Amino acid sequence: MAKNRLKVSYDFDFHLVALSTSLKAYKLAWMLNRDLQINLSKADNISIDFSRGKSLSISNYISKTEYQTVRLLRNRSED
Repeated sequence: MAKNRLKVSYDFDFHLVALSTSLKAYKLAWMLNRDLQINLSKADNISIDFSRGKSLSISNYISKTEYQTVRLLRNRSED
């Protein structure tokens, strides 16, 4: 029996920077705004619903310009 294979290559055009800190997300956003002179502002939390009634809510800050988008996402759920 013949096998079919699907080969897909993705071309992503972004940079990812990870920061490890004990600061609250709003404090980190404020410091990044001050030091990097960007304009991160609070956006709606990213909400993911799972089966069995479980959900995940992730803090989201965003700064958009004509040429770039900067997002600050917290890697833990807001309880």
